[in-house]
Amino acid sequence: MRMRSLLLVADTRDRLTELQRLLGDTYTLFIAESQGDALECLQLTKVDVVVGAFEARSSEVVQVFEQAKVLQPNCVTLYLAPPLPPDSVGSE
Repeated sequence: MRMRSLLLVADTRDRLTELQRLLGDTYTLFIAESQGDALECLQLTKVDVVVGAFEARSSEVVQVFEQAKVLQPNCVTLYLAPPLPPDSVGSE
């Protein structure tokens, strides 16, 4: 069976460490510490899944996932979004 490859993208070292610890033995992992690093990795390396974990919701994060699908149309993208602030729950 072929080992799946994941690209982990996060805006903090702690988040990357947590994701690595959770997924490291099961998958081949590639690490990107910025959105730019992630896009560069996607240009050079085939991955099965892109997992992103960012502190803030932003249009730049969305653009990274859109670009990932352009560069690698068959990859799965997964965004681990931060929780909504309590006062905005139910307003979306």
